[in-house]
Amino acid sequence: MDNIFGLDMLFFPLRIQQSHWILMMVDFKSRVIWCLDLLGKDQQKTSPDYARYFKAIFRYIQQEYSELQEPGGSTNKFPSPGEWTFACPRQIPRQKDGYNCGVYVCMYIYCISTRRRFFDSNGWPSHFCRIMLATFNRKAAVLPMAS
Repeated sequence: MDNIFGLDMLFFPLRIQQSHWILMMVDFKSRVIWCLDLLGKDQQKTSPDYARYFKAIFRYIQQEYSELQEPGGSTNKFPSPGEWTFACPRQIPRQKDGYNCGVYVCMYIYCISTRRRFFDSNGWPSHFCRIMLATFNRKAAVLPMAS
């Protein structure tokens, strides 16, 4: 793969407000940019902060696309912002404390990238420990599917 457009998804863990982590995720096939804020704060797509993150990520993928175009070659245009959707799902497992947002972001990336069901927010420590052990042992983590 020579560029990001060969990916199904692209993850952007973002540190915001000095101490909080959220996950922005680009789904190239569906043309959706997702925002996952695990504290469960207001996630309206009209929020100025979320809109700013969406625009920045969209500009980045537009720039990556334009750099792939050959000078004087094809003028295939990147899909306009109106052809993309910005989404903030509300029904997701949420962190129940004020300090594990980074761990939750890592778990979401793991679950999404391995196409596993999302973990139960009450049982995340055991999942996290298995992933860390597998990482240290340089083996793929094998987690049971959530029911």
